[in-house]
Amino acid sequence: RTLQGLKRYTNDLKLNYPFVCQNGGAIYDYAKNSFLWTEALPKSAAEVINFVHGVYPEIGVEIITTHNAYCIYENAGTRKHESDEHFKFVLSDIVSLQGDWLKIVFAGSEKETDAVQALLQKSEYYDKYQMVRSFYSYYEFVNKNTNKARAVTELSKILGINIENFVTIGDNENDCKMLSMPCRSFAPSSAAEVAKNCADTVLKSSNNDGILKEVINILEEEL
Repeated sequence: RTLQGLKRYTNDLKLNYPFVCQNGGAIYDYAKNSFLWTEALPKSAAEVINFVHGVYPEIGVEIITTHNAYCIYENAGTRKHESDEHFKFVLSDIVSLQGDWLKIVFAGSEKETDAVQALLQKSEYYDKYQMVRSFYSYYEFVNKNTNKARAVTELSKILGINIENFVTIGDNENDCKMLSMPCRSFAPSSAAEVAKNCADTVLKSSNNDGILKEVINILEEEL
């Protein structure tokens, strides 16, 4: 998630520990109000935006940086993202962005996002970056060396907790490497099949039901 989208929850949750965000591109500590670790995209990633937007000018483009969440090309998909996560993008052009680039998101309808994914998977850029589908309406990419599994590994070092003691939960393609780590992993019943295949356990509950109660019950039974 974006830090901007998480802010509506942070006061209630009183987070006192760092967490992974930006699809594994960063670890942020709200208590210290700072990033503890990042794996930024090179600014040359703008070439991918120019390529995709040249073919599909209707696609929305978001760039999440260490400074803010920016929208370069606005559409219904980017507005839905704002509505779903309850925050507002800063509208900007690429040259005016501040901060290191953590993640770039292409947003649109499912059909539009399918088209962007197919285009990039056949392009010269696909092997230069880590590209994943995170939702039916979002196709995004981060630094080639970045994924949630690597970020969780970095988090384990920061916290001094062995990976075996982590619990991971995920529901889409961008969660697969994390779900395959040597720790306890879960996928909700509403998860994409690729995520279900990577998880230790597929839950009976779905994203819409809320899944933590079931996860906790399973873990307590295993103790």
